[in-house]
Amino acid sequence: MITPSPSYGQQRQLQVYTAGLQGQRPSLPVAPEVLEQAANRHMSREASGYLDGMADSMRANREAFRHWRIVPRMLRDVSPEFNASVVRRAEVAGCSAVVVTLDTFLLAWRERDIQNAYLPFLLGQGLGNYFSDPAIQHFLAIFNVWCEIERT
Repeated sequence: MITPSPSYGQQRQLQVYTAGLQGQRPSLPVAPEVLEQAANRHMSREASGYLDGMADSMRANREAFRHWRIVPRMLRDVSPEFNASVVRRAEVAGCSAVVVTLDTFLLAWRERDIQNAYLPFLLGQGLGNYFSDPAIQHFLAIFNVWCEIERT
């Protein structure tokens, strides 16, 4: 499995979240609408009016973009061992159903989390199942060996 190289956005997110561990938050708004409002307060009325004149085009572009959908391609290469482990653990815990949520290599652009410089994983929160599942531990051990081979 090849991990994509980090984009500027990924690198910036990591910088923000890491700074958040020291209590620092972004100095500029993250949400585009809030950033636009802040920018308008610092522009001349003419410049702001010029940019506001594009509002119809921007609205049309956003509406057109909403018609596109991302097609998830997760769990394609997941091993039956992992699936069996998840089901087995759910049964032992007395669960009658399993709900699967998926993450990706890329962090989502979560405006509130970025504005608050908050990523719970850096605090060790939300990782219990990940690190305690035997199939995942096995995979991580193999992956770690593979990484060591790649470095040599």
